[in-house]
Amino acid sequence: MKTENQKNQSNQIKILSVMASPEPDANGANYIDYENEQDTILDSLSGFDSRDIFLDMPDPVKSTLEEIEDYLKDGSHDILHITAHGDEDGYLYFENETGYLVEVTGRELTGVLARVSIPKIVILSSCHSAKYDRNFKPVA
Repeated sequence: MKTENQKNQSNQIKILSVMASPEPDANGANYIDYENEQDTILDSLSGFDSRDIFLDMPDPVKSTLEEIEDYLKDGSHDILHITAHGDEDGYLYFENETGYLVEVTGRELTGVLARVSIPKIVILSSCHSAKYDRNFKPVA
């Protein structure tokens, strides 16, 4: 028979929140203030009981496709939340293993998600990620 704590954990929503903040270019254009983004997410969830929602927010932040895949391998996350810059050519700006910018397509991201247990919900916070015109392939 399950204890009350085990029952609560089985209903707990587990969120993986990753923020890609590659080293900024000379103009600082690629920088995301990930600490501010983290604070915003933490504030938005502050009214929820930790038995209901678990926020998995890796720190230090290195948002590579490989790390996202590693976090999702066990299939325990219900929601994947990604914060990253995007551009009009259909790329997300993630990081490579040394922290520098790497352009990731929607196809590459979905390739990673296809190899793991895909979360029920994927939230993409990125500029230009859903823009559509016939010459543009949106990431979303």
